[in-house]
Amino acid sequence: MTDKRADIVWPLILTLLVVLLFVTGAPTDTAFSWPDSPRHALNGAFLLDFARDHPLHDPTGYAYNYYAQYPALTILFYPPLFYVLLAVFYALFGVSQTTAIAAVCVCYAALAIGSYRLARFWLPALPAFGAALILISAPDIAYWGRQVMLEIPSFALLVWSGVFFMRYQRENRIAWLYLAAALAVLAAYTKLTALFILLMYLIVLLHSRGAKLFGDK
Repeated sequence: MTDKRADIVWPLILTLLVVLLFVTGAPTDTAFSWPDSPRHALNGAFLLDFARDHPLHDPTGYAYNYYAQYPALTILFYPPLFYVLLAVFYALFGVSQTTAIAAVCVCYAALAIGSYRLARFWLPALPAFGAALILISAPDIAYWGRQVMLEIPSFALLVWSGVFFMRYQRENRIAWLYLAAALAVLAAYTKLTALFILLMYLIVLLHSRGAKLFGDK
């Protein structure tokens, strides 16, 4: 199998494995497996309702009234980006637990493919597939990857940020560095702990370029 063909086949297999994990192990029948999961799911529904009702005359009052009816609402307690994704999925497929889990499934698949792409910077196609498979099938990843939680969506953005950071390291095109930084910020807008990656990027850049880094506009 050529590398070009392998780079299509292996990510496709990883995506199918992620779907299989969801079919066999994701919570169903409104039985959320983690107490924060229904809160995250509801926050996406709130954004959808807010966009439909556009209560710009009194957004605070609208939020208070919404909370009075649905006290699990925690909008703005967590970073909002994942809820935007949920709102889009709800608008397309309806508000339900299944739709919320489907949104996480897409993020999980993005994590799997991104892990493969990141591993390909150092490994041939088959070992890179193995590395990505080990990651996505790890017990903690497999568990959080099937919950309506923030960890996997944020992790997927971090991995793709790493992919473009490595492309910058290899190709020295500044656009890849900007894209890596943008994805890292989006990961932080999903879960704040993702910001640690910016320090890692700085350390790598200092190691590769030294003090010259600070003189590069």
